[in-house]
Amino acid sequence: MLVAVSWTDMPTSGTARKLRRLADRHGTGNISDLGREIPALGAPRFTGLNYDSRQSRTTVLIAEVEPWNGSPSSADMDGVATLATSLPIR
Repeated sequence: MLVAVSWTDMPTSGTARKLRRLADRHGTGNISDLGREIPALGAPRFTGLNYDSRQSRTTVLIAEVEPWNGSPSSADMDGVATLATSLPIR
């Protein structure tokens, strides 16, 4: 699996909440497509289908997961995304 995690610091908790609401809607955008950054490795493109997020004060943490090798289930990839959102927020 390929996992991408981003932490975005916003000016206020209100703007962080707005960012999270926007990011949580499928099709509104996602983490910069890292798959394009490492094409020689055949990395997949991020679809946003295996996704989770959380907010702590002014920071939004977003995690996306895509299959790379094999055929992990959507449930497994969603579980990895959820696990990734347990990473510390500064």
